[in-house]
Amino acid sequence: VHSNYKFSDFFNSNELVTYTNSDDLLDKINFYKSNDILRKKIAKNGMVKYHKSFSTEKICSYMLSKIFDLKINEKEKWMI
Repeated sequence: VHSNYKFSDFFNSNELVTYTNSDDLLDKINFYKSNDILRKKIAKNGMVKYHKSFSTEKICSYMLSKIFDLKINEKEKWMI
C-alpha cells in the first residue's frame, strides 16, 4: 500500500508493508518474493488486526452510536 494512504495510522510494519515510490515498491516486491515466511507472517498479522479492528460488530456499534448518540466502550483509532 502506498504510504500516502496513511494505513500506517492503523497498522504497524509487522501487519502491513508500505512503499513510498516505484523504486521502493520494486525493492519490496523482490524482497518479499524471496522471503515467503516473513511475507506470510505479515499478511497473517494484518488479517488478524483487520478482523479485530473492523469487525461487523464494531462497525455496526459505531454506526448505531452515531445515529442514536450512544457511547462506545471500546473505541478503535478509526472511530471519530
